[in-house]
Amino acid sequence: MVDVEILNRLNALLSLNVYMEVPDDAPEEYYVIQFVKGECRHGLAEMSIIAQSYGNTMYRACDMNKDMEAALESLISEDYIRDISRNGSYPYNKTDIKQYRYQCLFDVSYYES
Repeated sequence: MVDVEILNRLNALLSLNVYMEVPDDAPEEYYVIQFVKGECRHGLAEMSIIAQSYGNTMYRACDMNKDMEAALESLISEDYIRDISRNGSYPYNKTDIKQYRYQCLFDVSYYES
């Protein structure tokens, strides 16, 4: 599954843990990625990746987001990735629990195995 391959690669590239959902015992700073599948035709697939950076300050969340963006852009060197591009990047705080969060969205084209 390309989702697991991307998750593993991001965990190898980034200094903080990357999860696919907010863990129950979440550390102070971490990343969460979500995969939104698109269409697949003749082995060529598309999806969007939503990556959220959770930091202890807004500045830190923004800085972490830049690291995530660089890690996602570096995925173009993987054989299974055909194209990757950033679609957006913006603050996305969780005001109900006063947690700083920054979010970026990437569109990915890849080869389905």
